[in-house]
Amino acid sequence: MLYERYDKNNKYLGVYRIIVNAKGEVTAKAKRVSKTAYLNSCETPVYSDGTIYWCGNKYGDYSYKLYVFMIKC
Repeated sequence: MLYERYDKNNKYLGVYRIIVNAKGEVTAKAKRVSKTAYLNSCETPVYSDGTIYWCGNKYGDYSYKLYVFMIKC
């Protein structure tokens, strides 16, 4: 599971992941995978062959660029 995290002052902390099994039990604690990536609210991340891919924006980049992010699981 991927999610964005913010501190109590609404400062962006990055994209984090936790791993859950088929029963919904957490098998790996939260870990930050990127401090600059954002998740895309209109697209679901895709898992393929041990890697998660998603398109999104980068923190501090105000251009019209779209980035493809990936993390190995």
